[in-house]
Amino acid sequence: MTDVILVGVHDKSLACRHAEVIARVPDVRIAAVCDIEIEHAYDFIRHHRLNAPAYETVEEALARTNADYVVLMTPREIRECAVLACVRYNVPIWMEPPPCRSMSDGMSISAILESSRLCHGVGFMHRYNEAVNAVRQMVGSDHITSIHMSICSNMDEEASGFGHPSLAAHKTNVLSNQALHYVDLCRYLTGSEITRIIGATGCKQATVSGKFPREIDTAAWVLQMGNNTIVTHNHTCRAPRWSAVVEIVTQKSQIQIDLFENSASGFVNGHEWSFKGLQCELETQHRAFLSAVEGGDRSQICSTYADALESFRDIGYINSIIAGHCHELD
Repeated sequence: MTDVILVGVHDKSLACRHAEVIARVPDVRIAAVCDIEIEHAYDFIRHHRLNAPAYETVEEALARTNADYVVLMTPREIRECAVLACVRYNVPIWMEPPPCRSMSDGMSISAILESSRLCHGVGFMHRYNEAVNAVRQMVGSDHITSIHMSICSNMDEEASGFGHPSLAAHKTNVLSNQALHYVDLCRYLTGSEITRIIGATGCKQATVSGKFPREIDTAAWVLQMGNNTIVTHNHTCRAPRWSAVVEIVTQKSQIQIDLFENSASGFVNGHEWSFKGLQCELETQHRAFLSAVEGGDRSQICSTYADALESFRDIGYINSIIAGHCHELD
C-alpha cells in the first residue's frame, strides 16, 4: 500500500479533487492530512470519512507517518519550509502550482531540490491532458506556426468560495493562477521558451447579470516562442461558464483542443481527425508520479520544479507589463 500525505487542505475544491482521484488509484491511500489550521484537516477527514490522523505541521506528519509521497497544496508563501521538511525525511513531493511566492524564493527552493535530488514534480495539469498529448503525437515534427487560446473562468466569488477571483484582483498579482497553467502549456506544446512578449493588456468591464452588476476581468497577450510560433491568448474571468479551447495551426494541420472535455478535433495532413480522452488530468498525474516513486521512472514526470519556475517567471513578466510591477519577479 502506498501512503500519501495531503498538506494544505484550505482550498477544499482542490484538495477534494485529489482525494477523489487517490480513491480511484489501486493500492494508494491518504495516510494523513496536514494543515496549519488543523480544524481544516479535521473537517476534511470527516467530509471524506478517512481513517487518517490530522497534523498541524508537515514535520510532525512526516515524523509520525511512514509516507511514500506528499501532495503539497500549501499557500505559496510557506512552500520552502514544507519542502525542507520533505527533504529531511527524503519523502518525494508532488506540488500544486504556483511553485513559490517570488523568483527569489523559487530559486532557493530549486537549489534545495536540485542538491537533494529528491523525486518531485509540479502539477501543471494540462501537460497530462490526454487530448493535448494525442495532438502532440499527431503533429510530430510538423512546425507549429500559431497557437490561439481562448479561456473563460466562471469563478464567482460567492458561488465558489475561491476567494476574490478577478484577474486583476491584486496589485502585486495581476493574473490569476489559472493564467500560469496556460503560459506553461505554450512552452509544453512548442518545446521552446518565450523569447518575446509582443504585447499584453488587462482591463475590467462592468456588465449586468440579473438584478446585480457584475465585474468581468479580461486579459490578453501575444507571445513569440523560440521556434517562432506566435501565441495569442485571451482570458475572461467570471464568465458565464468554464471553457478552455486551444487552436493549433501547423503547415499541414489545424486542430482544436477542448481542455476541459479532454477532446480534440480538426484536420491532420488533410484528413479529418478526432480524439476523446478517458482519464482526467489529475488521475494521470498521480499515476505518473506513483510510477516514479515506486519504480524510479521519472520520465513520466512532465514538469520538474526548475522547469515550472520558468513558467512562473514568464507570467511575472506578463504581469509586469500589465501592472508595471509584480512581486513574482522580486
